[in-house]
Amino acid sequence: MDGCTVEGYQSDITRTFVLGKVPEKTGGQMKKVFRHRASSTGRALATARPGAECGAVDAAARKVIVDSGYGPDYKYFAHRLGHGMGMDGHEWPYLVRATPPNSRPT
Repeated sequence: MDGCTVEGYQSDITRTFVLGKVPEKTGGQMKKVFRHRASSTGRALATARPGAECGAVDAAARKVIVDSGYGPDYKYFAHRLGHGMGMDGHEWPYLVRATPPNSRPT
């Protein structure tokens, strides 16, 4: 886990970066994939509202990835979109399709 612990609460963060120089041959593709990933995060944030189902937030982000040609479904975006934070770094609710339908972010 990346992040820190403050008064017993965990943080978590995802980072995307390149070590060294971006290869000229693949740099354009890398930037394209990064933009799609950033767009999927934006769609998830726009969908995540009080009362929204966790699976719906994951589906919104996943649709951007699939519509960008990186599908189907979980083929290239295999990890869950996100999870709750608290005393354990990876705790309920989980932002993924398999989350029970009545689970909602708080």
